[in-house]
Amino acid sequence: MLVPIKECFDTHRIYNEKKEIINQEKPIIIVNNVWIGAIAIIMDGVSVGDGAIIAANSVVTKDVPPYAIFAGIPAKIIKYRLDEKMREKLLKLEWWEKDINEIVAYINKYIKEY
Repeated sequence: MLVPIKECFDTHRIYNEKKEIINQEKPIIIVNNVWIGAIAIIMDGVSVGDGAIIAANSVVTKDVPPYAIFAGIPAKIIKYRLDEKMREKLLKLEWWEKDINEIVAYINKYIKEY
């Protein structure tokens, strides 16, 4: 079962000699329509943009832009899934917030324009 993740936190704490936490929590933000491959590691404080893909076994140490394909150790942009114009349209549309009928109508309109 797939469960949408909005935020998750690292629970590993590092303490100094005064028993004060020295590594503060930084949220990992994973937004809409993201695919994360098996055994991928996403470091604290990283945001993964809409529609991004993170390849299996990757170590993500920096923010992932929307619709980017990230891979490697450390992970970097391999390419974008879509051209810039289409990425902008989809981000503006926020299709994941729409009713299915609205999505179908948009697809039909887009097909006619394209």
